[in-house]
This record gives sequence, C-alpha cells and structure tokens, in this order.
Amino acid sequence: MTADHYPHVHEPGPGALVYLGCNGRGVALATAMGQQLARRLIGGEAAGIDLPITTPIRLHALWPVA
Repeated sequence: MTADHYPHVHEPGPGALVYLGCNGRGVALATAMGQQLARRLIGGEAAGIDLPITTPIRLHALWPVA
C-alpha cells in the first residue's frame, strides 16, 4: 500500500519504470497501465501516460513508527 492510497509510477533510471501501489485493485489497473508503460518505454518521454511520474516517498519504511 502507498501512504496516499494511490498507485505510483517511479522512474529510478533511464529506461526503467516502476509501477506500484495498486492497493487491492491490481488486476484492472495493471492491465491498463501495462500498455501505457510499454508505450512510454518504446516512445520515450514524449509518450505520455495517465499517471504522473512521482518521486519515492522519503522514509516511507518508517511509517509504522510514526
């Protein structure tokens, strides 16, 4: 799960995309996002996707302590 309960797309490096945080809705979302992420990887930054590329949440692993 993500802290804001929304799926996230991260770009850790050139040509690499990470899609996570479906929060129980993975089958439908992953099917739709798979096509968009493939289009982005093939077409480069000019090919837009429906979710923004976000930065990882800092110190997310410590949320249970807070």
